[in-house]
Amino acid sequence: MVAPDSVTESKGLSQHLTRLSRNLIDRYQPSETIVVLITSILVGLGTGFGAIGFIWLIEQFQTIFFDFILPFLSTWLGIFAIIFIPALGALIAGPLINRFAKEAKGHGVPEVMQAIALRGGRIRPQ
Repeated sequence: MVAPDSVTESKGLSQHLTRLSRNLIDRYQPSETIVVLITSILVGLGTGFGAIGFIWLIEQFQTIFFDFILPFLSTWLGIFAIIFIPALGALIAGPLINRFAKEAKGHGVPEVMQAIALRGGRIRPQ
């Protein structure tokens, strides 16, 4: 559990940062173009780092499954172990998608577009 003091400190820090950012915006009064430019740069950086993290996670899971689990399974299943690894991935991903991201069922993009179109442009945050 989080100590009450640390919650109060984090709220105080958050309020301080909010006040500081508002003061900077009020003082310099950036144009709408500058605000959009800065926001787009931040979104681009966040997306880039997210993509790098996603690729790193894929590499880590590939290493775990094919360098550690595959040799272990090969002793029992032989060449059929290479079929078992993707099936294991599907068994893990299937329930996760069913539980947390029903919009992503199927092939992905068309189902998400349909969910957005049929729900007035709203999609669940998961």
